[in-house]
Amino acid sequence: MKIHHNLIITVAECLSDVFDGGYYADKVIERKFRMNKQLGSRDRKFIAETTYNIVRNFRLLSKLIGKKPENLKEYQDITNLHLDIFHQNAAKEILDKKKDFEKDPEVKYSIPDWLYNKIKSELGGKTDETLAELHKQAKLIIRTNTLKITPQKLKQELRKEEIVVEIIGNDALLIKERTNLFITEAFKKGYFEVQDFSSQLVAETVNPKPSDYIIDACAGAGGKALHLSAKMQNKGKILCLDIGEKKLEELTLRARRAGCSNIETRFIKNNKTIKRLKDRADILLLDVPCSGLGVMKRNPDTKWKISKERLDELKEIQKNILQTYEKMLKVGGTLVYSTCSIMPSENEEQIAEFIKNNPNYELMEKEIILPQDRGFDGFFIAKLRKN
Repeated sequence: MKIHHNLIITVAECLSDVFDGGYYADKVIERKFRMNKQLGSRDRKFIAETTYNIVRNFRLLSKLIGKKPENLKEYQDITNLHLDIFHQNAAKEILDKKKDFEKDPEVKYSIPDWLYNKIKSELGGKTDETLAELHKQAKLIIRTNTLKITPQKLKQELRKEEIVVEIIGNDALLIKERTNLFITEAFKKGYFEVQDFSSQLVAETVNPKPSDYIIDACAGAGGKALHLSAKMQNKGKILCLDIGEKKLEELTLRARRAGCSNIETRFIKNNKTIKRLKDRADILLLDVPCSGLGVMKRNPDTKWKISKERLDELKEIQKNILQTYEKMLKVGGTLVYSTCSIMPSENEEQIAEFIKNNPNYELMEKEIILPQDRGFDGFFIAKLRKN
């Protein structure tokens, strides 16, 4: 593939927006594509994959050019260097330097010193193995919407659109070659959602009955609520709460496409929203805001956006949500707490402290999923009973 100079410039502009503008890579790329509708599928793939790969290796590449890029020309330089290395066209001197620099794990995995040390203080001997796995490109996983289709039939439908998949779980399918799934007829018909395998395990852990009243109290755009709806066969009720109105609007659109009729959304205006739901839920799902360090494969800019202060702030938010929102759960009900973090301080330590302060709760099960365990996202899931 001949790489046109305009594509290099586009990647450089994306990188500038990520590192100088403070925007997230997925939003930057999405905006670029909207502004350049003439781009073909190969060009879009090149821009997205090259941008993500450079973000993933930014510290190493910056060290190789001798400085952090400060202008568009230097972002073009770092892009060209990455492509030379990727296509094995780099000079021996560069490759020797790269090999030498990669002796330092912080540089090899392109992660800030403070964050490497923080992760190491919590994961110990598992740190480098975890970061090595998080440094890879994420696999593309979808979840079958079993309200409309079976995994076997979905596999056949996607095959008609020249997309090859492998069934890897109850509802999960692995896409063999990355492609734009959102333009497929199968997606438009609501046959599937893009959702990592680890994330799908949350609904498996909840294991709802069709008659349950579930409150998904940090619902976001509703990925887990949609999965729960399918598991409940569109029966019972799922009340989705969030402090972000736009996310709830997106959830409503997704639920309509998926054919989920047992989902209701409610914006959390203040604590009164929570108080009015006291003792209401059979199941309370708390997929709390977190550092996102378990999903750095798909969001590699997380390591450059997170700060020590934000990490501490998130832990306080998690603690407050657990303590405040548990009041919505009936006695005898089930609380499921989940994060996409690899950090024990956001996970099992939060649960241990919560149970210590609320001895009427007992831990039924927990699952610590590190990315190297199965090759998917890092996740934590705990299931508790309220006595």
